[in-house]
Amino acid sequence: MLGEITSQLRTVILLTALGHNMAKHKWLSCLISATLLIGCGGDDSSPPSKETDTILAPVVQNNFTQLVLSDGTTHVSLADNVTDPQGLPVTLESVVSLTDACDDPEFDSEAMTFEVAKENQDTCYFEYTVKNHASNTEWDKSATADSYVLVSETAQSATLPPISQYTVVNQNLVIDLEEQLAGYYPAGYILDQDVVVLGSGNATPDSTNNTISYMSPNKGVSRILYSLTSNDGLDTMAGYIDVAVSAEGNNMPVAEDFEGPENIMSGVKVTVDVSDHISDPDGDALQLTDAYAFNADAIATDQDSLTNTSFDFTASGPGTYDVSYYVTDHRGGYAVAVVRITVEHDTPWDDIILSNNEVYTAPWEKEGADGFNIPYQTVAPETIDGTDYEITLFNHEQAESVCLSRGMLLPSPSQLQELYSERGNVQDSDSWPVVENYWSDEPTVSVNLASGGTSTTEVDTTPLIATCVYPGELNVEVTRDNAYTSQNSDDDEYNTVQATVTQSDGTPKEGATVYMYSAGNLVIDGTVKTTGVDGTADFNIRSDTTGEFETFVRYFSQELPATITFILNEIVDLVIEGDDRVSIGESTNLEAYATYTNGERDNVTDDPSTAWGVDDPMLANVSETGVLTGLALGTVQVSAIFSGESDTHAVEIIDGWGDSGRLDITPPHSEIEVGQTVTYTATAYSAGYPAGRDVTAETQFDITTGDTLGTLTGNVFRAEQEGSVAISADYQLENGESEFDDATITISSSAPILELITVTGPDSVIEVGADTQLTATASYSDGSEPDVSNASDWTSSNNAVATVSPNGLVTGVAEGTANITAEYQGETDSKTITVNAAPPLLEKVEVTGPSTAEVGEQLNYTAMAYYEGDTNGTDVTGEAQWMSSAPSVASANDGGAVEALSEGSTDITATYLGEPGSVELNVSEPSTLEDRGIEVDIDRTRVPIEYQVYEDGEFVTFSRPEEEPIVLSGNAEIELLGESWVLNPLAGGQVIEVAITGNHNDVVNTYNVSQYEAGTDLMFRTHIEHVYPGSVPDSDPAEGKRYDFVLVTEDWYIDNRFCSRIAFESDVSDTWYLCDAYDGDDMLYKAINAYTPAGLSTLIDTGFFLILSEGQEARKQYEDIVVEGPVTQSEDAFICTGVGKVDITMSNPLPRAEPGTPPTQSLNTYCF
Repeated sequence: MLGEITSQLRTVILLTALGHNMAKHKWLSCLISATLLIGCGGDDSSPPSKETDTILAPVVQNNFTQLVLSDGTTHVSLADNVTDPQGLPVTLESVVSLTDACDDPEFDSEAMTFEVAKENQDTCYFEYTVKNHASNTEWDKSATADSYVLVSETAQSATLPPISQYTVVNQNLVIDLEEQLAGYYPAGYILDQDVVVLGSGNATPDSTNNTISYMSPNKGVSRILYSLTSNDGLDTMAGYIDVAVSAEGNNMPVAEDFEGPENIMSGVKVTVDVSDHISDPDGDALQLTDAYAFNADAIATDQDSLTNTSFDFTASGPGTYDVSYYVTDHRGGYAVAVVRITVEHDTPWDDIILSNNEVYTAPWEKEGADGFNIPYQTVAPETIDGTDYEITLFNHEQAESVCLSRGMLLPSPSQLQELYSERGNVQDSDSWPVVENYWSDEPTVSVNLASGGTSTTEVDTTPLIATCVYPGELNVEVTRDNAYTSQNSDDDEYNTVQATVTQSDGTPKEGATVYMYSAGNLVIDGTVKTTGVDGTADFNIRSDTTGEFETFVRYFSQELPATITFILNEIVDLVIEGDDRVSIGESTNLEAYATYTNGERDNVTDDPSTAWGVDDPMLANVSETGVLTGLALGTVQVSAIFSGESDTHAVEIIDGWGDSGRLDITPPHSEIEVGQTVTYTATAYSAGYPAGRDVTAETQFDITTGDTLGTLTGNVFRAEQEGSVAISADYQLENGESEFDDATITISSSAPILELITVTGPDSVIEVGADTQLTATASYSDGSEPDVSNASDWTSSNNAVATVSPNGLVTGVAEGTANITAEYQGETDSKTITVNAAPPLLEKVEVTGPSTAEVGEQLNYTAMAYYEGDTNGTDVTGEAQWMSSAPSVASANDGGAVEALSEGSTDITATYLGEPGSVELNVSEPSTLEDRGIEVDIDRTRVPIEYQVYEDGEFVTFSRPEEEPIVLSGNAEIELLGESWVLNPLAGGQVIEVAITGNHNDVVNTYNVSQYEAGTDLMFRTHIEHVYPGSVPDSDPAEGKRYDFVLVTEDWYIDNRFCSRIAFESDVSDTWYLCDAYDGDDMLYKAINAYTPAGLSTLIDTGFFLILSEGQEARKQYEDIVVEGPVTQSEDAFICTGVGKVDITMSNPLPRAEPGTPPTQSLNTYCF
């Protein structure tokens, strides 16, 4: 479809009744065919006289007029549609109705008007003829054109957008008007039965589905005129369809709808070239043969040229014109399309475009509206910028129709408020009229664009001003393609075309209605969709035919194509499903399922091409639709073949009762005494065993009457009381069908009889070595229940698990299960006994944890349970019950959590399975003197000794103790240096312990402190000094800065890595640590890594130096040291210059070398 429709002067259609005079219809058909393919021109010209005849025929236009019944207007003027090239007088010679619903009208020859005698709305199609009058009457010329008249109840726009279609000769074309018109289809309107074909072919309307079926036996271009009527019958809208019919076997040309020139001036001829919009698949040369428009002149530019591709257009007034153009390839192929041309109208004000790109169209004033034939309700005078205007006012339906005809919508109340918010009073900002409110898209809501106020009108017929906004932009994307072909409308084999509608500012537009249509055998899940919150709507399309297909999505005047592809869905497997058993004489329905390439399964059971069969017709037969009937006992193979695939299915033919099947039980009647029995036999007579067979073991026997007079065990009845008993028998075949029979028994009296015995006991589970007593009780027919435990025979099913004594005492022997059975006078009963192992003996519970604590400390204790023979113990801290013997001294909580509360002693006890365990806890007040820890500097410089005092929750530091600290470990010495006591370490590898004495608030305390607790990974080593010049980078090396190794003051361990601390001279004052793994006594400290002093965390690649056992330098032990790899050497320091392996060879020990130094050592390391 074309883009924005700016007035109702689209190509307008008049509909004619189908039942008009056949002669007239034939004449009309010939006329239109000639018009469409040859063009309009004069006729009725006589042969030229000897004088030169230079008179040209009048120029006439196809006219469209809309009459409104409520206005009382009944005449149509043709004056504006007729001109004479010579300026000669022109008269109207005839007006003939071409539709049965309308009579030939009366006309005024001089005024060139005619009257339409109509009392109800309808559409009429007339042919009118005019003639000019020259000085020589023989030179008078005539011309003929069409006049379309639509009579409506209201002034609502009555025209519909043109539709272009294509087909081939004798092919039925179904045109869905709702699909083709999309958003322009008026809601609630129904297709009229009067459809007119101008040209060749027949058109059949379907008012139920609003479709038109068209078929033509001839090639060419034909026009179908149709009309739609509202449900209330008050309004009619007209439209037309141009159909290009091509010869079969020839590819049809392609013609595109497109936007033509815009804002051209009235009366100016323009030439429109369509060459960029037409093509032919066969490469044939194309010709534009004709063009057609209402209330304007349109004609092929060069009618004699077989390659003409343009037409000339002239319009006498402003408006938007839809021009149909027709193309042929001269090989029986035709195409038709529409060009939109806009003739400019000089409006006193312009459209408003907001900052978000939303466009609001300029309101109409009377002169412009009349020029575009826009219907309105009334006008209101208003002076704007010193000029008087008549502002057109519309009811809501008219305003909505005007916007729709432009491919636009009425703005929402919020959009009008947005316009006012940005522009303010639109008369002040843009010279727009504000004499009345502006309609919104809500029928009773309007907005005053002078003040921004919103009003609610009682009815939608109030005359107000109208402005329009664009509905948004349409985009189309194929989001799912290459689906398999399918004939199932519910499967997952579909392609998806997604339509997206965005608003002017690019945001998604929710609630937009989009339409889809297509050519070919496509099934769409819905041709009308509404966009969601993301502005999208998905169309799912299926096809039973392979190939590429063109689909089209429409949104108002926008139409976009989308090409989708379907792939052949071939059968790959066939499976028979159904029952695997059927009775003789019965039938079952088998089904065959075909699996296709896409995994889809189709039921092809009833498909005519499916062939069914059986391997043994004596056992069963199968119908053409898979119905299998059993004939005799046995197993039959059923086969099915479909599209070259086959499968077999085994079915067992089982027994059935048939028509004469029965069950007999014997004896049918018995007379016995109390205590006696009756044994029954059951015989089944079935289709598979007509002579009968014994089915006693498979028959269900029941007592139906007198169930208190005896017991029935299987097929044996035992009498217990006098009376009459009825027995029933039920036998069921494999197919689930049953037959029944019954028998009767008469019982006479006798002594009471034993009915059953029952074994009971207090325990079902015992432990190894434990006993439990069972009891056997007899039940007699007279109700007595004596204890018969000592008179019964007792047995165990497994004496290795449990044994039983003659009187029913059970003893557990080993873990397991045994059934204990008592037998008394032929009756038995059992009880299952489970024997479990005896639990181990809990010997003790031990509690471990601190024995001393200070007030406020949080302590944790552990409880271990020790069972008999268990030396490891089991941690039961979480399961034990904890308590403190003196809760005021310490509290004990679940999980062994203990808090010291006050000075004193208490027992912390954990109890588990009744067994307690305890530990004594002594709580003391906290010491007032606390050590801060000795700061030991590993370069053996003096170390200051300090202590801290805890006072009022804060630590107070004193520079030195009152008395000289005492070194308890003997590996350091104390001296007074100035005001501070200092510590000098003497040996490495030991923990230094010092006793500090100090006072605070006249309280003197001595406290033993140590530099590190036992188990620390930091140990002192022998003091070694080295000087290594070299260049070692820091974390931020400065250009030109020199870095020298100065002193390795001490070797030590950090996290199992051997380290040396290095100080630097020059302008570097930081201390660095070089570390590597320790390899034992014969050690090479290799691939040394440097760490900054900040937590020893920053790794810097440097190099290495060689130190042998006992800290001896390699260069003092060997004369020759060869190092090969990416390094440079400076004395005994090796600096990495690259990444790779380094090989080290040391040979020729020096005289001063340590005893036992090997002649040669080979080592290796890596630079990283």
